[in-house]
Amino acid sequence: MKATINDVSRLAKVSISTVSHVLNGTRPVNEDTRQRVLRAIEETGYIPNLMAKGLKQAQTQTIGLLVTDIKNEFFTDVVHIIDTEARKDGYQVFVSSSDEDPQKEHEIIRAFCERRVDGIIWSPTRDSDKFSLEYLRRMQVPVVMIDRSIGGDFDFVGVENYESTKLLVRYVVGLGYRKIGFLAGFGGISTTEERIRGYNDVIRECRLEQNDSWLIAGDYRKNMLTEAILRAMTSGNSPTAWIAANNRMVYSAMRAFTRLGLRVPEDVALASFGDFEWAEYLEPRLTALAQPCYQIGIEALRLLKERIGNRQAPVQRISLAPLLVKRQSCGEAVKGTR
Repeated sequence: MKATINDVSRLAKVSISTVSHVLNGTRPVNEDTRQRVLRAIEETGYIPNLMAKGLKQAQTQTIGLLVTDIKNEFFTDVVHIIDTEARKDGYQVFVSSSDEDPQKEHEIIRAFCERRVDGIIWSPTRDSDKFSLEYLRRMQVPVVMIDRSIGGDFDFVGVENYESTKLLVRYVVGLGYRKIGFLAGFGGISTTEERIRGYNDVIRECRLEQNDSWLIAGDYRKNMLTEAILRAMTSGNSPTAWIAANNRMVYSAMRAFTRLGLRVPEDVALASFGDFEWAEYLEPRLTALAQPCYQIGIEALRLLKERIGNRQAPVQRISLAPLLVKRQSCGEAVKGTR
């Protein structure tokens, strides 16, 4: 059962009118009292109804859509699909980006709930379990996770990561490469861990050289990833091929190769988990696993509408296979090894 203003009043040991003044700013309230009320709101999970009190419908025909990086082409495509299809069904979509910041993410989710969205489509940050996960469980709002998954009690739709990464690494190995580096991205999230596992298993399976400096995890939005690639490439024992675990890391790799004067694929090969529109127009054209963004968006919206209609239905988890698009950035098979 959802918390009420009476619950907040009892926990904070203040009157209902005081809680109302804190929420609405209609009268000055002592700062200690105000903080006590805010803590009580957080602890009880009370959500003030910001919609018109005369609203007759139980649903608001709104959806909250929260991704981790709106500049990532993968999320841009998925957001576009969800927004387009939801509008056809009469929904207004509120879109926001957490920028991988769990505190910002929690504030956005609270705002969604305060605005009484009918449901939330959500790509978690690596620390969502510390802030937002339990809050959403307590709110009992319909949720569908996309791309990343934490816990096991929410619907989920995303790409299959482990076997797909193995497919991509095996393809590169099949071209003759034996020294393969992996740009893994943020640690501690499901997609990263699954892709790292797929990479490591093929490296062991094929008895290829393993080097700690060839497996690079970090924030692809900062120069630290480029600097790590530069160190690996100038160590005296460097990879002859790199696989980027998402399309944003391709930027870091290309930046490092340019600074070193390296050509793709003549000097170093490059492939990506995640395709994007301009990959077709790179020179050379980029070999990539194309994620089914359209299907992910369609399925996420379908699952959310079903969850809104039946909150007691069994949890559904959908993993979709990407497509290996073979272009020119890994070169042709050669005799011997690289």
